[in-house]
Amino acid sequence: MNHLTEQKNQEAGNQETGKQEAGEKLERSESLVRVMQENRWFMEHIEHICDCNQVRFHVLEHIFLKMGKLGKEEIRNEIYRYGSMIKGNDLLARQLFLWLLEITEGTTP
Repeated sequence: MNHLTEQKNQEAGNQETGKQEAGEKLERSESLVRVMQENRWFMEHIEHICDCNQVRFHVLEHIFLKMGKLGKEEIRNEIYRYGSMIKGNDLLARQLFLWLLEITEGTTP
């Protein structure tokens, strides 16, 4: 095999690995969303231990409860609503916002 063929095969393998990793990440994300939807106490516990904006938290809770049940556009709008409430250097909230946008592409109808 020549060098160009080896390189193409390696790139194809890397793409397949990337797709597999993305699929596994999405599957884990969907599992987490299901846990939050099926175990209401989980969100209530987070609310009690977290010192965060109550309105923002309830928007977040609404997103988790409705994800997979509402259309992509409706969920995306709620996620952006949540994101617009993030102030200052709340890095966890920002990461959660980005993660929600990412998984929305794979979990909503």
